[in-house]
Amino acid sequence: INTIPDPGSYDGIQASGFFKSNGKGKIKKTKYAYMAMKLPSGGMLSTSEDLVAFGNSYAYNTLLSDSTQPRMLTTTSLPNGKKTGYGIGWGLGVDKSGRKIISHTGGNAGSVCRLIVYPESELTIALVSNTSGIDYLKFMRTVNQIPNIFLED
Repeated sequence: INTIPDPGSYDGIQASGFFKSNGKGKIKKTKYAYMAMKLPSGGMLSTSEDLVAFGNSYAYNTLLSDSTQPRMLTTTSLPNGKKTGYGIGWGLGVDKSGRKIISHTGGNAGSVCRLIVYPESELTIALVSNTSGIDYLKFMRTVNQIPNIFLED
């Protein structure tokens, strides 16, 4: 396991640092932003492998009890009855091919990520970048194409 609370320093851990793109091909190191103060909603450093393992625990229903997981993955409603498309920590919906997905995105100074779980197909996709300032919509369009390689419509 390589997921840890942000230690405030990268001494002694394998990390290349965090960067920012100006959108025109120029990249520079970001100023360090101590993120541990965001715990428990953020402030963690992780790897794509750990994120896939976490997503798989939802795809295979091995993390939470059979009664808890469905409650976490139920969309909440606003006072007017409108569904939010968001459960407890997860975006809930379907992709362009109508496949059920649960997902979460994140980002900070020098990072952006997306975790998508296709629970019915037991497929988890995690993309992480240690560079912020990228074309986020292009990033998302690229991520959303990946399942088409592995899943049939």
